[in-house]
Amino acid sequence: MRDRTARNSQAQTPGASWGWALAGALVGGLLCLLAFVPARWAGHAVALASGQQVLLQDVRGSVWNGSALLVLAGGSGSRDARALPGRLSWQLRPRWSAQLDGMGVSARLRHASCQQAAQLLWQPLPNRFELSGLDCQLPAQILAGLGTPWNTLGLEGSAKFSSSWLQWPGRAGAGPVRGALELQVLSLSSRLSTLRPLGDYRVVLRGPQAPSAPDLELELATLRGALQLRGQGQQRAGHWRFQGQAQAEPGQDAVLANILNLIGNRGGDIAWSVVRSPLS
Repeated sequence: MRDRTARNSQAQTPGASWGWALAGALVGGLLCLLAFVPARWAGHAVALASGQQVLLQDVRGSVWNGSALLVLAGGSGSRDARALPGRLSWQLRPRWSAQLDGMGVSARLRHASCQQAAQLLWQPLPNRFELSGLDCQLPAQILAGLGTPWNTLGLEGSAKFSSSWLQWPGRAGAGPVRGALELQVLSLSSRLSTLRPLGDYRVVLRGPQAPSAPDLELELATLRGALQLRGQGQQRAGHWRFQGQAQAEPGQDAVLANILNLIGNRGGDIAWSVVRSPLS
């Protein structure tokens, strides 16, 4: 009986060896394919996720180590598009973190307009993103690529984006946004006004500060300038409401008339009130 068992074991060994060899070859082939996935696949994913408003063009390298021109566009069918100066490069790596309680994909992003490399982390389970170390300054002219109303305003100046930490769900309503994103627009001017610059402005987007707070809060403030803008926005259950106020510094109503008329007094979910000088 013992000899029969040994002979059966020896007879099964070649088949088992071939099975392991085949499995190893398949795994090795899969890893090779993943290592050389073309970077244009990342371009397709970015375009789909952004609704064709953020595009990657002239894509080079692989999805793990690649670079491209970053383009802002007005969406599907739009003829407006502006490329950011310089190339965006990235390095993707799988990442396991006990602190994050799971596996994810970490991206190290570099661009000539940024002071340092930003870190972007995606966790499939739960589906969420985390951004840190963002500190970039770009020309405000690129906003014209998004189409109306940015192409009408013809903005010039510099736009500085910064965030020490921001976390958001991969699907709307799937969880809270945490952290904050700040935008400073400096020396802003517009083709609609001969006054240059109009001023410096700050926009802050932040997650809820308390359990009963809105899902997202937005704050607009004027740092300095003839065109005074301020406002507060809130998002609850995916619905935005914003109330803002616009006015000119004393003596500047005439030179800012075009912009104030464009903003206009309006109501609804995006409500603006224009305060004018009694003498205008």
